[in-house]
Amino acid sequence: MNVNWFRSECRRSRELARMATAGLLTESERSALARHTGKCSECRYYAAELNAVGRTLNDWKMGSPSPAVTPELAAQWHKAIQGEEKPGVKVAGAAACEVRLVPAWSGWDRAVPVSLVLIWLVVIGIHLNTPAIRPAAADGFVPTLREVRVVMEWLVQSRESA
Repeated sequence: MNVNWFRSECRRSRELARMATAGLLTESERSALARHTGKCSECRYYAAELNAVGRTLNDWKMGSPSPAVTPELAAQWHKAIQGEEKPGVKVAGAAACEVRLVPAWSGWDRAVPVSLVLIWLVVIGIHLNTPAIRPAAADGFVPTLREVRVVMEWLVQSRESA
């Protein structure tokens, strides 16, 4: 990978290559792109690929017919759509056209994702508010052999007495 990609020079030249494909470059920008692609093979390849895709799309656009909608045809479509009766819908007055708004997040189909998000937030909150578990020796406490022996004797005695 070319090291220039991490600098702004390659990023800028790739932006210029995208704009060149659309035909939006000024003369100074075109010369800056040519200067950079002359020394950077990756940006040169990127610009060539974009130009090839742009030419293919332009050829495809030129080969397809362009639909021309005349004002008469648009008026005819509008009249046909407005006059079309919808099957099964009968309008008898203002009371029949009552619209009821239902909140978008109501219903069982939305309950599962919402509850999963809430559970996830609770788990994150618990995780962030729980102190880290450290091993006993992390704070520097190391029992002496005498302390270990005293505890072991106590455990043996308590076991024998039970």
